Amino acid sequence: MKKILAACVLLMLSFCLAANAQKETVETDLADVQITEKVVLSVWTLFSGGDGDEMLKIVDEFNQKNDLIEIDYQAMEWKAYYSKLLTALIADQAPDIAVMHLSRLPDYASKNVLLPLDGVITDEFKSKLQENILKGCEYDNVQYAIPVDTHPAIMYYNKDLFDQYGFKVPETWDDMMALGKEAKKLGKVAVAVQTGVEGERTWMGMYRELGGNLDTGKTLILDRDILLETYTRFKELYKTCDVKPATYSDAEALWVNDNAFCRIHGVWGQPVYENMEDFNFAITKVPSFPGATPSTWGDSHSLVLPKKKDQNPQALKAAMEFIEYFSDRTYEWSKAGHFPANKNVVNSDEFMALPNRKDFIQVLDQVGLAPSVLGWSTIRTKLLELGESLIYDDMTPEQATDELMAFVEETNAQL
Repeated sequence: MKKILAACVLLMLSFCLAANAQKETVETDLADVQITEKVVLSVWTLFSGGDGDEMLKIVDEFNQKNDLIEIDYQAMEWKAYYSKLLTALIADQAPDIAVMHLSRLPDYASKNVLLPLDGVITDEFKSKLQENILKGCEYDNVQYAIPVDTHPAIMYYNKDLFDQYGFKVPETWDDMMALGKEAKKLGKVAVAVQTGVEGERTWMGMYRELGGNLDTGKTLILDRDILLETYTRFKELYKTCDVKPATYSDAEALWVNDNAFCRIHGVWGQPVYENMEDFNFAITKVPSFPGATPSTWGDSHSLVLPKKKDQNPQALKAAMEFIEYFSDRTYEWSKAGHFPANKNVVNSDEFMALPNRKDFIQVLDQVGLAPSVLGWSTIRTKLLELGESLIYDDMTPEQATDELMAFVEETNAQL
């Protein structure tokens, strides 16, 4: 109920944004703009821990090297971040630069509160960025964001357990189900997952691999037959693997205590496991269906420029100088587990020398971001609930299919 309420609040606030949006076209060609006076830029982020520390280091370095540009870095609590950003956008008090997950971009870009980046970002800078992630920065064929990273789901596996029992590391979902049957005999599980997110993460990969298209224009259009097959296979997988309802901490406990052969989780878990003494793990891609083009859930931290009533060309120029500076230095940032979106960084010798990166670098080309459709935040909440219901055995694939189809149709009608 709390999730549904939060989604409804987001939807209502988005209507407020639509009412307050600035409708004029802003001239943003910065080719001839020169910074001639001191510019102070506010930057809002939701980073904490390692990635927050690394970004702050880069900000401090930038400030020391620049006399005419100063970055006012403001880190906010993750849970409150997007509600504060919405409020600031409505009141025309938004920061100069803001972090935004690409999965949330359409609901903001569609309200005309973000600055289109044609003329702001140079072709040279764009050429440095991972193509499939850069594409996810568009809404209605217009670029509104600059990707910092991508953080896909990957599969960790316990090398000692696989060596001890002589099992094969799963490459397909059929392999995972076979492992699930053997693991159960040993009092262990094949895979540890946080069940509350699987309805989005594994679901998205399966749906795309089975031929489903999520990039259907401004609104989501689902193929009912593919959706039913997805939910049928989703439920079969987790039932066969004997996955029980698990929070994040439950899944971590199974994994780090050698009670799970595999752990499907985001790349951000990697530094934690690397720092565990005598924990012998390796990394590979998430399993896929035999013969399918692999698709792995992923999201991306990006940077956006909120639209201002009085858009200062020198401030825009300064913002882009900082963003490109940050992008070029995301090697240090990547130590927190994320893949830099900057190809020069991710293809560098120093990045490839980091632990395990060579073993799952192919995942970058398999990342399937959230679709650039309106209402995704609300639909995502429903996906999470349906996924849990299937894992908890409270719902059949047919019921989940009917409920999601009806929910998407209702959501689209309200947009």
